Amino acid sequence: PESHVVEMNFTALTEGGATDDECVRVTQLTGFWRLTPQGPGQVYIEYETHADPAGNLPAWLANSFVVEQPLNTLKNLKQRIGGPSSVEDADLAFIEEPKL
Repeated sequence: PESHVVEMNFTALTEGGATDDECVRVTQLTGFWRLTPQGPGQVYIEYETHADPAGNLPAWLANSFVVEQPLNTLKNLKQRIGGPSSVEDADLAFIEEPKL
């Protein structure tokens, strides 16, 4: 509450999901989103992940994902802001706008 910074940590789900032979399941993934208010109407967004894609992926393919994935994630986030959410407003009641 004092800093108004919101951090959301995540890990990969390693059980269930796709079993298609053409899919390679990520075996280890951790990361976080950190949102830091920067002034009226501005937020500094940090997004970090550490992953082991596993499987027999060529390095060029794994590296292309590393470069494209953060940018695509932020583009998708921009499209979703203000749209439907699976999170109830009551679950976010602890988040307050900073009084600058």
